[in-house]
Amino acid sequence: MNEVVPADELPTRAREVAELFAAMPTRAVWHTKRLLDAAEDTTFEQQLELEARAQAELTKTPDFTEGVAAFLEKRDARFTGADVDWPHPIRLVVNDDLQRWRLTVALRWLLALPHLLLLSAWTYVAMPVAVVNWAIALVRGRPAAGVHAWMARLVRYQAHVYAYMYFVADPYPSFRGWYGTYPVDLAVAPVTDQARWKTAFRIVLVLPAYVLASVLGYVLLVVALLGSLYALATGRYPRGFRDLGAYCIRYQAQTYAYLLLLTDRYPTLASGSGYQFERGTQ
Repeated sequence: MNEVVPADELPTRAREVAELFAAMPTRAVWHTKRLLDAAEDTTFEQQLELEARAQAELTKTPDFTEGVAAFLEKRDARFTGADVDWPHPIRLVVNDDLQRWRLTVALRWLLALPHLLLLSAWTYVAMPVAVVNWAIALVRGRPAAGVHAWMARLVRYQAHVYAYMYFVADPYPSFRGWYGTYPVDLAVAPVTDQARWKTAFRIVLVLPAYVLASVLGYVLLVVALLGSLYALATGRYPRGFRDLGAYCIRYQAQTYAYLLLLTDRYPTLASGSGYQFERGTQ
C-alpha cells in the first residue's frame, strides 16, 4: 500500500492511476510485477539473472525503440505495449543451465508418469472443445479467446512435460501450464483472425506436419536415451543434445498449435524461427 485517499475521491484517483499505468510501456510494467513476485523466493544472484533476462527481452520490443526515439527527439513517448515481432507466433523459450541431478535422471520417466496421466486426460477433454472452437472459427473468422487461452495452456503444459521427460530441462514441472514457470517454456501469441479456408481444411493441411512431428518424436527419444547416459556420468546434459531436443519439442508444439487453431501459421523447420535461447542457457 502506498497511498490512502478519502472514500469519495477513490473513483477519481483510481482512474488517474489506471491512466498513468496505461500510458506506460505495459509490457515492462508486467515484467516488473513478475520480478517483484519472484523476489519472494529467489536468491540475490537468481533475482539479478531474472532481471537481466527481462531487460534483454524488453530491448527487442517496439516500446524500447519508441522510448529511445522519444528521448533523442525530446518528446513524450507513445507506448503501445506491443510484443516483439517474432518470426513465428509459437516459439520455445529455453533458459536451461545444462545441469542435471543424477537421481532424477535415473528415475525421470517414472517421475513423469503423473504428468503423462494428466496430459492424456486433458487431451481427451480438449477434443470436443476443439471441434466447437473449429465451428466458431469458421463462422467468426477467429477462434474464441477463452478457448484459445485454455488450449495454449494445454500445448504449453505438453511442452513442459516433454522437456522434463526427455531431459531438455531438469526441474519438476508444475501441473498447470502457466507461462514463465519452467526453464523450457512456450510463448503463444494472442488470438487473431484466421483464414477460413485454412480453418476448414485444417485437419488435412496438418497431416504432413503431424507425420514429421511423429518422426521427430523418435529422434527426441533416441537423443534422450543417449543424453541420459552422459548426464548420469557427468551431471550435465550435452548442449547439442539439449538444442536438438528443444528443436523437436518446438516443432511438435507448433504442429499441435496449428491443429488446435492457436495459429494459422504452418509449423516451420527453420531452426532460428521458432525458439529463443536466453541468458544462462550455455
